[in-house]
Amino acid sequence: MNELLKKIIEKRRLKKDPYSFITESIKNAKEDNEKDNVEQLKELRTFLLESVGTIIQDLEDSKNKIYEELQKSINAIELQQGIAGINGKDGLDGKNGINGKNGKDGKDGKDGKNGLDGLDGQIGKDGKDGKDGKSGKDGAPDTPDQVIDKIHKSEKLIAYTKIEGLVQMIKNLKKTPKEKGGGGGMGNLQHETKSVNSGTTTITTNYKIAMNGYGIVSSIYNGGGITRGTHYTVGADRKTLTLLFMPDDAPVSYIDLIYIRG
Repeated sequence: MNELLKKIIEKRRLKKDPYSFITESIKNAKEDNEKDNVEQLKELRTFLLESVGTIIQDLEDSKNKIYEELQKSINAIELQQGIAGINGKDGLDGKNGINGKNGKDGKDGKDGKNGLDGLDGQIGKDGKDGKDGKSGKDGAPDTPDQVIDKIHKSEKLIAYTKIEGLVQMIKNLKKTPKEKGGGGGMGNLQHETKSVNSGTTTITTNYKIAMNGYGIVSSIYNGGGITRGTHYTVGADRKTLTLLFMPDDAPVSYIDLIYIRG
Protein backbone atom coordinates (compact mmCIF):
# COMPACT_ATOMS: atom_id res chain seq x y z
CA MET A 1 0.00 0.00 0.00
CA ASN A 2 2.82 2.44 0.83
CA GLU A 3 4.46 1.82 -2.53
CA LEU A 4 1.16 2.28 -4.29
CA LEU A 5 0.54 5.59 -2.54
CA LYS A 6 3.96 6.85 -3.44
CA LYS A 7 3.27 6.17 -7.11
CA ILE A 8 -0.25 7.56 -7.22
CA ILE A 9 0.03 10.57 -4.95
CA GLU A 10 1.46 13.23 -7.14
CA LYS A 11 0.69 16.81 -6.53
CA ARG A 12 0.39 17.67 -10.18
CA ARG A 13 -1.99 14.81 -10.86
CA LEU A 14 -4.11 15.74 -7.87
CA LYS A 15 -4.35 19.31 -9.07
CA LYS A 16 -5.22 18.20 -12.60
CA ASP A 17 -7.88 15.59 -11.75
CA PRO A 18 -8.68 15.38 -7.99
CA TYR A 19 -11.79 13.21 -8.40
CA SER A 20 -9.99 10.42 -10.34
CA PHE A 21 -7.05 10.44 -7.90
CA ILE A 22 -9.25 10.00 -4.81
CA THR A 23 -11.36 7.28 -6.42
CA GLU A 24 -8.33 5.26 -7.45
CA SER A 25 -6.70 5.60 -4.02
CA ILE A 26 -9.76 4.24 -2.15
CA LYS A 27 -10.13 1.34 -4.61
CA ASN A 28 -6.49 0.28 -4.18
CA ALA A 29 -6.75 0.49 -0.36
CA LYS A 30 -9.77 -1.87 -0.34
CA GLU A 31 -8.05 -4.45 -2.57
CA ASP A 32 -4.84 -4.55 -0.43
CA ASN A 33 -4.64 -7.85 1.61
CA GLU A 34 -2.48 -6.47 4.37
CA LYS A 35 -3.91 -6.27 7.88
CA ASP A 36 -3.27 -2.62 8.34
CA ASN A 37 -5.84 -1.48 5.78
CA VAL A 38 -7.57 0.72 8.34
CA GLU A 39 -4.38 2.51 9.18
CA GLN A 40 -3.64 3.04 5.53
CA LEU A 41 -7.08 4.51 4.93
CA LYS A 42 -6.62 6.89 7.85
CA GLU A 43 -3.30 7.99 6.41
CA LEU A 44 -5.00 8.47 3.04
CA ARG A 45 -7.69 10.58 4.67
CA THR A 46 -5.10 12.82 6.35
CA PHE A 47 -3.21 13.17 3.12
CA LEU A 48 -6.31 14.00 1.18
CA LEU A 49 -7.30 16.73 3.61
CA GLU A 50 -3.87 18.31 3.39
CA SER A 51 -3.79 17.97 -0.39
CA VAL A 52 -7.27 19.48 -0.86
CA GLY A 53 -6.30 22.39 1.37
CA THR A 54 -3.23 22.95 -0.78
CA ILE A 55 -5.35 22.91 -3.98
CA ILE A 56 -7.82 25.42 -2.55
CA GLN A 57 -4.99 27.74 -1.52
CA ASP A 58 -3.41 27.45 -4.98
CA LEU A 59 -6.75 28.33 -6.61
CA GLU A 60 -7.16 31.34 -4.32
CA ASP A 61 -3.64 32.51 -5.16
CA SER A 62 -4.33 32.10 -8.90
CA LYS A 63 -7.55 34.10 -8.57
CA ASN A 64 -5.75 36.96 -6.80
CA LYS A 65 -3.01 37.01 -9.41
CA ILE A 66 -5.56 37.16 -12.26
CA TYR A 67 -7.46 39.96 -10.52
CA GLU A 68 -4.24 41.96 -10.01
CA GLU A 69 -3.32 41.55 -13.69
CA LEU A 70 -6.76 42.72 -14.79
CA GLN A 71 -6.62 45.74 -12.47
CA LYS A 72 -3.19 46.67 -13.82
CA SER A 73 -4.53 46.52 -17.41
CA ILE A 74 -7.52 48.71 -16.50
CA ASN A 75 -5.30 51.26 -14.75
CA ALA A 76 -2.96 51.40 -17.73
CA ILE A 77 -5.86 52.05 -20.15
CA GLU A 78 -7.32 54.78 -17.94
CA LEU A 79 -3.92 56.48 -17.62
CA GLN A 80 -3.43 56.32 -21.37
CA GLN A 81 -6.84 57.87 -22.11
CA GLY A 82 -6.49 60.52 -19.39
CA ILE A 83 -9.21 62.17 -17.41
CA ALA A 84 -11.56 64.35 -19.55
CA GLY A 85 -10.93 68.04 -18.96
CA ILE A 86 -13.54 70.69 -18.36
CA ASN A 87 -15.12 72.06 -21.56
CA GLY A 88 -13.78 75.46 -22.54
CA LYS A 89 -15.92 78.46 -23.46
CA ASP A 90 -17.32 78.77 -26.94
CA GLY A 91 -15.16 80.77 -29.32
CA LEU A 92 -16.37 83.83 -31.23
CA ASP A 93 -18.32 83.31 -34.44
CA GLY A 94 -16.22 83.61 -37.58
CA LYS A 95 -17.00 86.07 -40.37
CA ASN A 96 -19.44 85.04 -43.06
CA GLY A 97 -17.84 83.64 -46.18
CA ILE A 98 -18.26 85.14 -49.63
CA ASN A 99 -21.49 84.14 -51.37
CA GLY A 100 -20.99 81.55 -54.07
CA LYS A 101 -22.27 81.91 -57.63
CA ASN A 102 -25.84 80.98 -58.36
CA GLY A 103 -26.25 77.51 -59.78
CA LYS A 104 -27.96 76.86 -63.11
CA ASP A 105 -31.69 76.23 -63.16
CA GLY A 106 -32.61 72.57 -63.27
CA LYS A 107 -34.81 71.07 -65.98
CA ASP A 108 -38.55 71.25 -65.54
CA GLY A 109 -40.05 68.09 -64.09
CA LYS A 110 -42.79 66.12 -65.81
CA ASP A 111 -46.38 67.18 -65.23
CA GLY A 112 -48.02 65.22 -62.44
CA LYS A 113 -51.24 63.28 -62.86
CA ASN A 114 -54.53 65.08 -62.39
CA GLY A 115 -55.74 64.91 -58.81
CA LEU A 116 -59.16 63.75 -57.71
CA ASP A 117 -62.06 66.18 -57.85
CA GLY A 118 -62.53 68.14 -54.65
CA LEU A 119 -65.68 68.04 -52.58
CA ASP A 120 -68.55 70.33 -53.49
CA GLY A 121 -68.31 73.68 -51.78
CA GLN A 122 -71.00 75.12 -49.58
CA ILE A 123 -73.93 76.90 -51.18
CA GLY A 124 -73.18 80.58 -51.50
CA LYS A 125 -75.30 83.30 -50.00
CA ASP A 126 -78.04 84.90 -52.08
CA GLY A 127 -76.82 87.83 -54.14
CA LYS A 128 -78.08 91.34 -53.65
CA ASP A 129 -81.17 92.47 -55.55
CA GLY A 130 -80.41 94.11 -58.86
CA LYS A 131 -81.26 97.69 -59.62
CA ASP A 132 -84.78 98.52 -60.72
CA GLY A 133 -85.21 98.60 -64.47
CA LYS A 134 -86.36 101.65 -66.39
CA SER A 135 -90.06 102.37 -66.42
CA GLY A 136 -91.88 101.15 -69.51
CA LYS A 137 -93.86 103.32 -71.85
CA ASP A 138 -97.37 104.20 -70.81
CA GLY A 139 -100.07 101.97 -72.28
CA ALA A 140 -102.97 103.14 -74.34
CA PRO A 141 -105.41 105.20 -72.25
CA ASP A 142 -108.43 103.68 -74.03
CA THR A 143 -110.91 101.60 -72.08
CA PRO A 144 -111.95 98.18 -73.44
CA ASP A 145 -115.21 99.61 -74.75
CA GLN A 146 -113.34 102.39 -76.53
CA VAL A 147 -111.05 99.83 -78.14
CA ILE A 148 -114.06 97.83 -79.34
CA ASP A 149 -115.70 100.96 -80.74
CA LYS A 150 -112.51 101.79 -82.64
CA ILE A 151 -112.43 98.28 -84.10
CA HIS A 152 -116.07 98.52 -85.21
CA LYS A 153 -115.57 101.97 -86.73
CA SER A 154 -112.34 101.06 -88.47
CA GLU A 155 -112.58 100.75 -92.26
CA LYS A 156 -110.01 97.97 -92.12
CA LEU A 157 -111.13 94.45 -91.35
CA ILE A 158 -109.23 91.90 -89.26
CA ALA A 159 -108.05 89.08 -91.53
CA TYR A 160 -109.56 85.80 -90.37
CA THR A 161 -106.19 84.13 -90.97
CA LYS A 162 -104.74 86.33 -88.19
CA ILE A 163 -107.18 84.91 -85.64
CA GLU A 164 -105.59 81.88 -84.03
CA GLY A 165 -107.44 78.61 -84.77
CA LEU A 166 -110.17 80.23 -86.85
CA VAL A 167 -109.17 78.62 -90.16
CA GLN A 168 -109.16 75.12 -88.70
CA MET A 169 -112.48 75.71 -86.93
CA ILE A 170 -114.11 76.74 -90.17
CA LYS A 171 -112.82 73.61 -91.90
CA ASN A 172 -114.15 71.43 -89.11
CA LEU A 173 -117.47 73.26 -89.19
CA LYS A 174 -117.96 72.51 -92.86
CA LYS A 175 -117.51 68.80 -92.18
CA THR A 176 -120.15 68.81 -89.37
CA PRO A 177 -123.65 67.67 -90.45
CA LYS A 178 -126.62 69.91 -89.68
CA GLU A 179 -128.61 69.13 -86.54
CA LYS A 180 -132.22 68.08 -86.55
CA GLY A 181 -134.83 68.75 -83.94
CA GLY A 182 -134.66 71.08 -80.93
CA GLY A 183 -130.85 71.43 -80.97
CA GLY A 184 -131.08 74.23 -83.51
CA GLY A 185 -129.67 74.22 -87.01
CA MET A 186 -126.93 76.23 -88.63
CA GLY A 187 -127.56 79.97 -88.42
CA ASN A 188 -125.65 83.16 -89.09
CA LEU A 189 -122.22 83.86 -87.70
CA GLN A 190 -122.31 86.22 -84.75
CA HIS A 191 -119.37 88.33 -83.57
CA GLU A 192 -119.33 89.76 -80.06
CA THR A 193 -116.66 91.35 -77.84
CA LYS A 194 -116.96 91.16 -74.04
CA SER A 195 -114.98 93.32 -71.58
CA VAL A 196 -113.57 91.32 -68.67
CA ASN A 197 -111.45 91.85 -65.55
CA SER A 198 -110.20 89.89 -62.54
CA GLY A 199 -113.72 89.84 -61.09
CA THR A 200 -115.34 88.38 -64.21
CA THR A 201 -116.32 84.72 -63.82
CA THR A 202 -118.96 84.38 -66.59
CA ILE A 203 -119.93 86.10 -69.82
CA THR A 204 -123.24 85.81 -71.68
CA THR A 205 -123.73 85.85 -75.44
CA ASN A 206 -126.56 87.78 -77.06
CA TYR A 207 -127.87 84.66 -78.80
CA LYS A 208 -127.86 80.99 -78.14
CA ILE A 209 -124.92 79.12 -79.54
CA ALA A 210 -125.76 76.52 -82.17
CA MET A 211 -124.85 72.82 -82.07
CA ASN A 212 -125.83 72.56 -78.40
CA GLY A 213 -123.16 75.12 -77.43
CA TYR A 214 -120.39 73.70 -79.64
CA GLY A 215 -120.90 76.22 -82.43
CA ILE A 216 -118.19 78.62 -81.25
CA VAL A 217 -116.00 79.27 -84.28
CA SER A 218 -113.41 81.50 -82.57
CA SER A 219 -112.67 82.60 -79.01
CA ILE A 220 -109.88 85.13 -78.39
CA TYR A 221 -108.66 86.57 -75.08
CA ASN A 222 -106.47 89.70 -75.40
CA GLY A 223 -105.20 88.53 -78.79
CA GLY A 224 -104.58 84.85 -77.84
CA GLY A 225 -106.80 81.89 -78.57
CA ILE A 226 -108.72 80.14 -75.80
CA THR A 227 -110.57 76.82 -76.08
CA ARG A 228 -113.65 75.22 -74.62
CA GLY A 229 -112.96 72.77 -71.82
CA THR A 230 -109.57 74.35 -71.05
CA HIS A 231 -110.44 78.02 -70.57
CA TYR A 232 -114.25 78.01 -70.38
CA THR A 233 -117.38 75.88 -70.41
CA VAL A 234 -120.81 76.49 -72.03
CA GLY A 235 -123.89 76.22 -69.85
CA ALA A 236 -127.11 74.32 -70.60
CA ASP A 237 -128.73 77.59 -71.74
CA ARG A 238 -126.13 77.70 -74.58
CA LYS A 239 -125.48 81.35 -73.76
CA THR A 240 -123.51 81.41 -70.51
CA LEU A 241 -119.73 80.88 -70.69
CA THR A 242 -118.11 80.11 -67.31
CA LEU A 243 -114.44 81.15 -67.29
CA LEU A 244 -111.88 78.67 -65.97
CA PHE A 245 -109.18 81.32 -65.55
CA MET A 246 -108.89 84.80 -63.98
CA PRO A 247 -108.64 87.62 -66.53
CA ASP A 248 -106.16 90.48 -66.03
CA ASP A 249 -107.06 93.94 -64.82
CA ALA A 250 -105.22 95.49 -67.74
CA PRO A 251 -106.45 98.72 -69.30
CA VAL A 252 -107.59 96.62 -72.26
CA SER A 253 -108.84 93.15 -71.36
CA TYR A 254 -111.47 91.47 -73.49
CA ILE A 255 -112.83 88.22 -74.94
CA ASP A 256 -113.72 88.21 -78.63
CA LEU A 257 -116.23 85.55 -79.77
CA ILE A 258 -117.40 84.38 -83.17
CA TYR A 259 -120.13 81.78 -82.98
CA ILE A 260 -123.05 80.40 -84.95
CA ARG A 261 -126.41 81.50 -83.72
CA GLY A 262 -128.69 78.65 -83.00
